[in-house]
Amino acid sequence: MQPAGVPAMSAPAADNSMGPMFQPVYEMYRPWRIDLCGCADYCSLCCYSYLLPCVRLGQTAERSRLHKFMTVLLVFGLLYVVHMFLVFASFNYYPYTPQHNVELYDEGKAATYYTLSMFALALATICFALRIILRGQLRHKYRIQGSCCEDFCLHLFCAPCAITQEALEVDLAELGHASTDCDPWPQGVAPLRGA
Repeated sequence: MQPAGVPAMSAPAADNSMGPMFQPVYEMYRPWRIDLCGCADYCSLCCYSYLLPCVRLGQTAERSRLHKFMTVLLVFGLLYVVHMFLVFASFNYYPYTPQHNVELYDEGKAATYYTLSMFALALATICFALRIILRGQLRHKYRIQGSCCEDFCLHLFCAPCAITQEALEVDLAELGHASTDCDPWPQGVAPLRGA
């Protein structure tokens, strides 16, 4: 309650004369249109992201006009294939061999096993980092809230859901609807041209 004779004070009006460039950062970014667990509503796309993540990442990159489909497909596909080859090849060099209820340790096999395992881990780390970078590029382009730490956790613990969320966001922004087809560009949508 105001004492008598004291003028009432009011909060100053918001000054937008400087334009959107000077608005607080949190007001300039929006949340994702589809929640992370919203991929359950798009089961076929989620399965597609789980079984063929390199294809889905390529489609997302192409539709967002950030990278070419074949480039992303070849990079991620090659990383996945070589990684899996190294993982399975390392099983042949497991250094412990059971013989007559005794575990024998082979140092020659151990060196090969650990070398193949380290290369497989390095390739998995590179692939993981590239997925985080692509998600960051998508967030930046479409002005979506989030952080690198959040991207890291999402791709570490729930990669298929994160890939599906990215795909749905790009499809809604570029196509106007969620697309679950396998073609990187549905009919009537022009692909990325040039270098």
